[in-house]
Amino acid sequence: MMCTMNSYQLTAYRQPLQSMEVPVRQPGPHEVLVRVHASGLCHSDLPVMDGIRPAVLPVTLGHECSGRIVKLGAGVTGLAEGGRVSVFYVLACERCETCKGGLPNACPNRRSIGLHQDGGFAEYITIPAANAIPLPDSVSFEVGAIAGCAVSTAFHAVQLAHIREGETIAVIGLGGVGLYVSELAKLRGASMVIGIDTNPQKRRIARRAGVDLFIDASREPAREAVLCATERAGVDVAFECVGRPETYLMALDSLKPGGRACLVGLCADPVEIRPFPLLLKEIRILFAVNHTREEQRQVLELASQGACSLSNSITHRFPLARIQEGFDLLRTEIGEVGKIVVLNGCESE
Repeated sequence: MMCTMNSYQLTAYRQPLQSMEVPVRQPGPHEVLVRVHASGLCHSDLPVMDGIRPAVLPVTLGHECSGRIVKLGAGVTGLAEGGRVSVFYVLACERCETCKGGLPNACPNRRSIGLHQDGGFAEYITIPAANAIPLPDSVSFEVGAIAGCAVSTAFHAVQLAHIREGETIAVIGLGGVGLYVSELAKLRGASMVIGIDTNPQKRRIARRAGVDLFIDASREPAREAVLCATERAGVDVAFECVGRPETYLMALDSLKPGGRACLVGLCADPVEIRPFPLLLKEIRILFAVNHTREEQRQVLELASQGACSLSNSITHRFPLARIQEGFDLLRTEIGEVGKIVVLNGCESE
């Protein structure tokens, strides 16, 4: 077993990640050591790198990852060395009323792997055994990685919105989460999915994810285009997957009476909402944060059954040594950019 490993750490805000040689932390009681095979790059990493979401530096980012268990800590049961796993990043306290009430994803005491505890942009990661979810043999490490956040976060949002058969859906922002919201909404029976993005080169990948109508918001007013597509009625559900005040308002403006806005994007800025028009339409506003361990298991089961083609959304793969190139691409989104993963030089089956 290696005593040290290569890790890509955030050592200063607004600076590139640094390649560091760090000790491999051996697993303690009820922990496992995982050899990381694949990690996903997430838009939520960018505000951490920019200092908008503070972290205790230095820290190894990477909350979407998968790999093989190489060592078990004392007291670990139900897992074995060599087992393939997808990492669940939420570290809930499991003791508060929120956790006991079935909302560990919203635990006020929660911490996160890849933010408060070193994450997957490294050769190895040490995590609680409870956060290692068995990865079906038929599911690739790449899909196992992105299931750890982007897909399961989308799954949680779609579940929360209670999409019904035949409903019309708008998805604002077709990054990783938005693409999976589109695909999962179609799986739930949505009759039409309208995808909205400012990058016209995402049109093809959006189609593959189940988007029926792509709106290029850089060329036409998105609200008017949604109304035209729905015969002036608006959509039943609008998912906001960007995290900006203007797109929060776009989601609300695109709804029909009785519609639901599910706000998924992380927005740190104030949003000025005029309540009266929303009240007259009896609009419902939902906020979706993280996901649960069981939802991640369900996503992996759907993937193993072939119910959703998650790997189609992965447009770029980089070796771990080129991770900063991946983040530069994620930030600029030049070209057809869907989900980006980094591979750690081991098999990606």
